[in-house]
Parts: sequence; C-alpha cells; structure tokens
Amino acid sequence: MAAPALTFPPELLLAAQGVRAAIFDVDGVMTDGGILLSDEGEMLKRFNILDGLGLKLLQRGGITPIVITGRDSKPLRRRLDALGVTHVHYRTEDKRPAAEKTLAALGIDAPLRLPGGAGQRAHRGAQCRPLRHAGGGRPRRGPRVLRPAAGGFGPLRAVAGGLRVSAQRGFGRAWDRVSIYLPVILMGLLALGTYWLARNTPTFSSPGTPRAPTHEPDYFLRNFSVKSFDAAGRLKNEIHGAEARHYPDTDTTEIDNPRIRSYNQKGALTVATAKRALSNGDGTEVQLMGDAVVTRTSFDAAGKPQEPMEIRGEFLHAFMDTEQVRSNQPVRLSRGGDVFVGDSMVYDNLDRVLVLEGRVRGTLQARPGP
Repeated sequence: MAAPALTFPPELLLAAQGVRAAIFDVDGVMTDGGILLSDEGEMLKRFNILDGLGLKLLQRGGITPIVITGRDSKPLRRRLDALGVTHVHYRTEDKRPAAEKTLAALGIDAPLRLPGGAGQRAHRGAQCRPLRHAGGGRPRRGPRVLRPAAGGFGPLRAVAGGLRVSAQRGFGRAWDRVSIYLPVILMGLLALGTYWLARNTPTFSSPGTPRAPTHEPDYFLRNFSVKSFDAAGRLKNEIHGAEARHYPDTDTTEIDNPRIRSYNQKGALTVATAKRALSNGDGTEVQLMGDAVVTRTSFDAAGKPQEPMEIRGEFLHAFMDTEQVRSNQPVRLSRGGDVFVGDSMVYDNLDRVLVLEGRVRGTLQARPGP
C-alpha cells in the first residue's frame, strides 16, 4: 500500500519558521520501540531509512539535529555517524541539562522546558502537532522541542519534511528547481567545451607521402648582397641583385640585374653581369640571360696580370668551380685587340682551351716584335 502524501497544517509551517535545532530520543522515535535478542543475548534494534532521510532534510534546511538517548551501542553510533549527526549524548537519562548545554553551545540562549517526563513520547495521533513551544503557548520565539510520534516508520521524516518546506524560502526553493536541470546544464557545458577544444586544438597530420613542392618562390630578397667564404675565410663568391626569388622544387634562385664576382684559389677574378640570372643552390653554376657579359682576369707565369678576356652573348652558362663558360647561342670573345665570334662556344680557362662552332670569324692583332 502506497504511503499517503505528506501534508502539513498552516499553523505547523508557521511555527517551524523559528526552528534552529531539533532534539530527538532514539527508542520509539528512530526505532519502533521493539527489541530483538539474538541467541547470544545481543540486543538488536531496527532503524528506518525514512527517518534517516528526515535527519538529512533537517540538515539541508539549516536545522541542527540533536540526539539525547539513555542507551549506547555500536550499531547506534554507526547509524548516527553515517547520518552526520554530531551533537549526540549517550547514556543520558536526564535529558534537560544535556539539551540546555547543547543549545547554549549552538548559541541558542532561551529557557527550555520539556513537556511531560524526560522520556515521554507523543502517541501516533500527535503527528499533526510535533512542535511544542517551550513554556506552553507564549508567543515569544525561543527554542522549540521536536517530539514526533512514536513508531519510527515515517514521523521523523514527516516532521523534518515540514520544517524543510517552511524553512527553505527564496533562494532555497529556486536552487531546488535549478538542481533538477543541473545535470542537463553540466552536460551542455561539457559538450560546448569539447566542441571548443576540437575546433582550437592543432591537428598533426600523420606521416605519409610528402607533398611535392610546387614551382613557387618560398622566399625573396630585394636589393641584396650575398657573400660566401671558403674554409680559410677567404671570399669565394659575392652576388648582388635587385631581386632574388628562390624556388624549392629545383633549389634554384632567379636573380634580376645580377652582378656576380667569383675568386679561384689563385685569386683570379671572374665578373659576370646580365639582365637575369639563374643560379643553383650552392652558386657553382650560373646561367646568364640577356646582355650577358663574363670578364675573366688571369696572371702569367711570372704572376703579372694579363689583359682580361671578355665573353658576350644573349646566353652564357658559367661554371664557377671549373672555370668554364658554355653557350649554344652566338657569342663574342675579345682580349685586347683580338676578337672571335661564333655560333656556339665552350671555353675552359684551366686548360686554356677555346672551342667555337658554326660560323666562326676571328681577328688577331699583330704583336710588336722583341
């Protein structure tokens, strides 16, 4: 059979407004008054979980539960500890001094008179009036004594429910309503946090096939000068230009209006200029395009400088380390008064070999005799 819904008369709710503490006995209040004896003679008592709920409701409503009992046992202590009741007096037959002492410790300073004897319990019909004002019907506020009906099957919870309903007003009631939706709100916040993390956490691509580089410059230089040195610290190459663009797919650098100076190990200087140049990664090969000019200075066996050699053409391919110049287009070579032209050329400065192909013409200026 379902338990009837809890209802409270208005005068009970009004009286509960000033309640700050609730004093309970154990036998007949938290128990049904019965005693169970084991074969070994051990005394057992039966507690009702609904009375435990009542004590929890009192604590939530800001009311301090106080237990004063003439008994003491390990099950009783475990039960009260589990319910969080800290103000307990065990083996106390005279309950008035213990009650007054506890109320004074809680800061409740008012005379206390228990109706009837110390161990008196109201009968079941008293559930509608479990609160009795100290001193009878005097209107002033003071400590109130909670005396639920005996039986232990719900009266304590019923009284505590009435106090909780009347004591929690305003914010307390609003919090009860909000707490119903609190799990949904927390789940929503967790979902929003997860979405934010997913959007803002950097992703790391799995190691796979690297994407092939495209023929687009990854950096550029303007009005620049780049110098390289050998292991001994001597200047090896020097490149000036209006603008340079580096292409990672071919590791080449395209230079506008280049001026390149290169020194070999003997200190001979090679100067190259053009409208545009294309250099490899280490600068050992340079393709000159548009009004290309390569000027080479050298020394004779005695160490005296010779007349520089000049090579001109629309396209010249210079190899700085091997001191070679190649071209598949018409070129013009000159040294002093000597001039040679041809449709293509291969010049090796180290071996002193010049190869001209196609229509070749040359002019040699006569040297004065010894």
